[in-house]
Amino acid sequence: MKNLSFLFFLIVFVIASCKKKAESNCSAKVCTEEFRSVVLFTQTNGGTPTEVNFIQVKNNRTGKIYNNIQKTTNPINGKIAYVIATDNQVNDFSETGDKLIISITSNNGSMTTEMTIAGGECACHIEKISGAEILIL
Repeated sequence: MKNLSFLFFLIVFVIASCKKKAESNCSAKVCTEEFRSVVLFTQTNGGTPTEVNFIQVKNNRTGKIYNNIQKTTNPINGKIAYVIATDNQVNDFSETGDKLIISITSNNGSMTTEMTIAGGECACHIEKISGAEILIL
């Protein structure tokens, strides 16, 4: 009798633990394992890499603001790049693309630029649609 009760509770536990797979409108596709990022390089008019004091990215569609923009420097050529978005944020963007407003403050002043990035629930990766790759500060 104990074995039967144990088996019954085991079956109930297994059934209760099963999660229904979320329905999706995405068609089946094969995604690569690469990890994509969209970066913005900053330099002076003479081509010298330059840092910014503050950079903020705002998704114009959702109103979401990204303040924790990561800076990276290439050790070989000294280029300074700011990571605007990565595949970790693919669901933050629409499939048709969202306009991002990028506000920058540097020692040379302030500027605002735009970039459009696509993603979405069904996308494997983010994709830059438009916008400058290099900002002259």
